[in-house]
Amino acid sequence: MWLDDPHIVALLQEADGWLPVPLSPQRLAERGHNQAWSLMQALARRTRTPPAQAQVLRRAAQAPVLHYLDAVSRRQWETQLFQLAPSAQRWVRGRHLVVVDDVMTTGTTLRAACAALLQAGAASVRALVLARTPAPEHGA
Repeated sequence: MWLDDPHIVALLQEADGWLPVPLSPQRLAERGHNQAWSLMQALARRTRTPPAQAQVLRRAAQAPVLHYLDAVSRRQWETQLFQLAPSAQRWVRGRHLVVVDDVMTTGTTLRAACAALLQAGAASVRALVLARTPAPEHGA
C-alpha cells in the first residue's frame, strides 16, 4: 500500500533518519508495543529505509493521553508533549527526519514531535502516518 506510492519510497530513501512517535511509559505498558515502531519495522523489511532511532523523542512525564482530550485541549498541550533525549541532541542537528505515527486525529501529536525536532536543530521534519481519522468538527 504505502510502497506503491513513489513519494513514500522517495521520502524514506532521502531521509537521514526516522523515528516513531513515542508513547508514555504507561501507554506502552498497556499496549505492550509501540505501533508506530511496529509499522516502521514492517516497512523496513520491504524497502530501503533510513537509520531508525527509537530513543530520540520522549513523551513528557506530565503529558496526558491525548486520545481522551478534545481538539482545543490537545492544542493546549502541543508545546509540552515531547522532549529530546539529551544524548540525541547532537544526532538530530542538521538531519532530514521522518516521524512515523499510526493514526492522525487532530495533528497535535505530529506537530509537537516535529516542533521539538526542529527546535533541536533538525534541517527538516516530515510526517508519515498510516491512517487519518475523519477531520474533527470545528472546536471538537
